Amino acid sequence: MSFGSTLESDNQLAMIEKTLNKWLKNPPDHDDVKAAYKKRGKLQSDRIRLLREIEKAEDSIIAESDKPRSNDTKKLKLAATSQLKDKLSELDAEMAEHENDVKFLEYQKTMIQVSNWQLKQVMEL
Repeated sequence: MSFGSTLESDNQLAMIEKTLNKWLKNPPDHDDVKAAYKKRGKLQSDRIRLLREIEKAEDSIIAESDKPRSNDTKKLKLAATSQLKDKLSELDAEMAEHENDVKFLEYQKTMIQVSNWQLKQVMEL
């Protein structure tokens, strides 16, 4: 009976290794992860810089206007910041796409750690 149980456990171990191998054999490249985090930081800083430019443009329009809350002033603010707001929306879209890539890399890293831990636990049995 012990031979049969050894054969079953070997089959189970092989099945577990086969399941975990897709994560253990394909770890995310360290340079890819580093580049993804750098790009996320650059996109975030570009977004902050663009928001500041929009705010400065609006403040300069308000400062030049006699009536800061008038419809004419609002139209001037909209005209002055429309291109910047378009750039901001494009940047937000790029950030959203890139954030998905970063999340996938983080998922891969987590799955590799989990797979290593599970394989270690199985080997100890």
